[in-house]
Formats: sequence, C-alpha cells, structure tokens
Amino acid sequence: MTEDLGPSWLAGTPDGAVVARRDVHRCTVAGIEPGVFFTARIPGWRARRPFDWALIPDGDVPLVRPGAKFWLVTERIAPRCGGRTPDVLSALAFRRPGALSPQRAFVTRRENTHA
Repeated sequence: MTEDLGPSWLAGTPDGAVVARRDVHRCTVAGIEPGVFFTARIPGWRARRPFDWALIPDGDVPLVRPGAKFWLVTERIAPRCGGRTPDVLSALAFRRPGALSPQRAFVTRRENTHA
C-alpha cells in the first residue's frame, strides 16, 4: 500500500482512514443546464465533464457560472486495519476569496461541518 498522505481533506471520510492517493484538478465551468447539471473543462481531459447540481453546497450555488474556477479532489482511502479494497471519494469546492489553495478550501469546509 502507498504511504499515508495524512488526514483526508473530504467530509465523510471514516476516522482512521489512510489516504493512499489524492488527485487535485483545477476546473473551469464551461456550460450550465439549470437545475440539471453543469459542464466543466478539466486540464488534460479532451471532453467536458458533467457535474450534478446536487454536488454543490447551497452557499456555492451563486458561484456556478461560465468561467468560474473550482477544485475537484479525488482521494483513494482505506481503513487502517486493511483487508478492504480502497474506497474512492471525491468532492468539489468553488474558489472563494481567501481560499488560496485546494487544501485550505476543503479543510476549512470540513472543520466547519463539525461546529
């Protein structure tokens, strides 16, 4: 197994999980289908990828517009005790003032969910 990358950035990760891989993509909203999905360009991908509106926290909905930037983070996690195939978790966070890095954007959001 790969070295643990430290605590997960994503909410919903079980306590004690090992983060074996983390991929961070800086994406740009390309098009919007209100109430259904929006599409985004992801560096290194040929086609635009669709995203469900349900992935957007209520406070971020006004930020979803063509040209808006967001981070897509995918983590492969496994329980510390092993014996299971790693789960893949992903989430996205739109860029807000003060969130200068993807880690800060996700860690701040995760800390605020426990308040």
